Amino acid sequence: MGYFKKPKPETIAKQILENKETYKFQIVELKKLVNDKDQSKFVRDMYQALVTGRKITPKMLDSINNIVKRNQPVEREKKRLRKERTLRKLQFLYDKLVEVKSNQYPQRVVLSMMENTHKWGSLTKKQMEFVNTLFEKNIKKSEKN
Repeated sequence: MGYFKKPKPETIAKQILENKETYKFQIVELKKLVNDKDQSKFVRDMYQALVTGRKITPKMLDSINNIVKRNQPVEREKKRLRKERTLRKLQFLYDKLVEVKSNQYPQRVVLSMMENTHKWGSLTKKQMEFVNTLFEKNIKKSEKN
């Protein structure tokens, strides 16, 4: 196993200039996001990699472009609408579960899913399938009553 040889200051300065030229748009967008306090450590690390002259790999560039794309105003609005729609569905399901007087487990699961939706903005595919199954079962129960 070898060791890591620290690059010379001239090499670092050259790489910083190269990154500034090559990734202008990404640097500007990530700077906006880094100034927003909600961003993760990963976003800050990618910004640091760009401005400190680190060599940007294709995988890093893909990640940076995905971060920028996800945080465009249009994408944020889509995510907000999807989140609201999911929360309305979950609230409706929770109300039905209370109305049908089902046991506590499904109610707790739906509340947990609501918390996750608030935190992450969406549910996984399997979670949505479970919600649909719960919904179908409890709609039938409520129709019988």
